[in-house]
Amino acid sequence: MKAQEYINGDHRYRVSVDLENFFHMVNHDVLMAKMAGKITDKKLLKLIRGYLTSGITLDGALVQRKQGIPQG
Repeated sequence: MKAQEYINGDHRYRVSVDLENFFHMVNHDVLMAKMAGKITDKKLLKLIRGYLTSGITLDGALVQRKQGIPQG
């Protein structure tokens, strides 16, 4: 496994990656455009878009999501 090679290797730098923040920053339009290049089913794309833009409850108020993807 490549990760094990890096651990055992003589590298001077290490980078910590926090994927959690990545998911908060995903641009819906960019993601949908990339998926539309692979998925031809328009109903499925519409369902995915609805999932991405579904509202979230924040401090008791419904907020529309403009970027980021739901996790969990």
